Amino acid sequence: NIITPQLTCTLLNISQHYLSREARIDDVVYAGNVILVINTKRATRHAVASVLPDYVFGHLPYLCDKYPGCLPKNLAEYVPAHLPYVRQMLVRPTPDTLVTQMTRDDDEQQTAALFTRMQRVLNKACKEPASAQIADELAQSACTFLHAATAECRQKVVARYAELVSICVKIKVMVESHDTMQVGELFGLTARLMHGSYEIEARTQGLDPLARTSLVYLRVLAHTAWLFAHSLSEHDPRVVAKMREELQLRSTSVAQALSPDKFTAAKELLSALSNDQTPESMQHFVREFSALEFVPKSQCQYARAEIQPGSRRPLEFDHRFPLRVPINARLFWTSRNIVANATLPTQTTRVWRVPPNFIKPCGLMQSSLVWDVEVELPLGSGEVAAVKVAVGMECASDVPWSDAFVVRAASVPVLYDITEYYKKHESHVVVEISSPQTLSRGEVYAKQRTEKGKAKRQRRQEQKKEELANPELREARLRENVPATQENTREFDEAIVNEADEEVAEDEGEDEFAAYFNGQTPKVLITTTPNAGKRTTGFVKELVSVIPDIEYIKRGKKFELQQIIQFCKNRDYTDLVVVTEDHKEPTHVTLIHLPEGPTAHFRLTRVKGGKEISGHARATSHYPELILNQFSTRLGHTVGRMFAALFPQVPEFQGRQVATFHNQRDFIFFRRHRYVFKSGKRVDLQEIGPRFTLRLRWLQKGLYDPLNGEYEWAYKADLETSRRRVFL
Repeated sequence: NIITPQLTCTLLNISQHYLSREARIDDVVYAGNVILVINTKRATRHAVASVLPDYVFGHLPYLCDKYPGCLPKNLAEYVPAHLPYVRQMLVRPTPDTLVTQMTRDDDEQQTAALFTRMQRVLNKACKEPASAQIADELAQSACTFLHAATAECRQKVVARYAELVSICVKIKVMVESHDTMQVGELFGLTARLMHGSYEIEARTQGLDPLARTSLVYLRVLAHTAWLFAHSLSEHDPRVVAKMREELQLRSTSVAQALSPDKFTAAKELLSALSNDQTPESMQHFVREFSALEFVPKSQCQYARAEIQPGSRRPLEFDHRFPLRVPINARLFWTSRNIVANATLPTQTTRVWRVPPNFIKPCGLMQSSLVWDVEVELPLGSGEVAAVKVAVGMECASDVPWSDAFVVRAASVPVLYDITEYYKKHESHVVVEISSPQTLSRGEVYAKQRTEKGKAKRQRRQEQKKEELANPELREARLRENVPATQENTREFDEAIVNEADEEVAEDEGEDEFAAYFNGQTPKVLITTTPNAGKRTTGFVKELVSVIPDIEYIKRGKKFELQQIIQFCKNRDYTDLVVVTEDHKEPTHVTLIHLPEGPTAHFRLTRVKGGKEISGHARATSHYPELILNQFSTRLGHTVGRMFAALFPQVPEFQGRQVATFHNQRDFIFFRRHRYVFKSGKRVDLQEIGPRFTLRLRWLQKGLYDPLNGEYEWAYKADLETSRRRVFL
């Protein structure tokens, strides 16, 4: 009852006049204060919520999940209207309400029970020895579940995988019996197993790497059992030799994909199989085989293939126009009952049975389909049509997963065969054809450029083939053809600092910035010119999110810059940043190091906020890592150390944020990114913002004094005697 807006500001360190820095969400003291403030009595809760900044409301969904039961249930009504995503997260359904909603229908209850039973039997089949009883029970539960009325796609995938595991168990029982009378049935089971694994991968999108590894692991078993069945019957040695090579490559790739800590036994089995492929080793592999875990992601979806229309001329008629639709697909099954269908813009569907002669085998249980079909489509003047094409397998209704699954294929354009239509229907078409014209000078030049580009690409392709055959040619070419850039042809400057220069190291160890590289924490104040515009204040807010331990104070009309400097010195600020504007646009930045200088003045251009960057990331409160690039002269070292003194020299690497000042030809480019490790050799970057460009105008010793100050360096137009002369 004693929680008031004033006490709320004190507990959460909120200023009524200045922008407050966002608190760390993992701070236990901050979380406790927020819970204390939000749990005030209902009459004063609206008043307390009115003084809270936006970042506190953004933290509420996390606190509700982290500390369940500690916050009131009706928090959404106190969130401001301009934060709709926070309201949506606070009113999202809980697992209890989702379960209640699912249990309203008896069919859904039956489906959940069948899925639980199927998973239990699946775990039993993956861990215990093979038996016909386990195979029958697992196959029966999977088939029953696939025929259930309501089932998500992810559950269908797991049930289909359970059916494949039951086939694996049958294969193990048959291989252990070593009966030559069952070779034909063994061939059929391996074909079903291989086809089913490709079916799951072709039909679904969003499988995790472990699920894909499990599918390839099943193909290794089917491949091994197929070769073992061939060893029991008459076979072609050339085919078997080819299949052994493919088995070795497949088993090696699966062994490399498995994690050694979790699947050590499976990795040892695969290594032994790739080294020794005798019938005894194959029989041992099948006998000791155990299926891996298969837990696909919840966003598994059906795959689709679309064919987008190509460009065409507008035709002045309204008849049925024939379209030639090319179908190019890769099939991962052995059945030749292929069906193709096309959905037209008129919401009609045409279905064709693909002739077997258009299906060409291209590998083990793989085939390719290249076929053109013709459809009649009513088109008007200038109309653009889109035709969706799908390729599937014709299945019987009593087979699980009876609907034809779609194969992912590359998108190809629809071809409008205009010339053939003209020949057949000249009397029914009215087309305006312009008279032939001579080529203009621009068209001749464009044609020559196209021919020169083709010749250049062909020459490069031939050169690439020669260098692949002889790598020494590429090394010799790179040594001879070194491009001349402005960086490697810059004029010699005596002020360039050598990394091993002891004198420079001693000077920098005693300069104004040495204390900040030894652990001192900077304290920065930023302000603007009086009556700053919206663009300038927005840029200042972006800088507040970049530089830690910075405070923004709005500047009044009566305060001169000398008074602000004295104000900062009295309150132990280490740096002062002043952003000036012209015509309501930020144009210059003055950086003053306190208490004794130096002072640097920069021109500011190309300002772009974080929200203006496409695909930008959201900033966090972690201390960023700092990169200063190509500040190579004594003047550049001074400027770079001034930038470094703004940031604490203890970066928080868990934030993965990097602030970069890149100097190139005296233009200083600023960027801020977040990095993500994709693999051991690859790192992805996502820009956070802002981005801007600085150029040094003058550097002054001591504090800001435009009349009597001593300038260490100042820009003059006569200094630019060459584009290859740089100063930083």
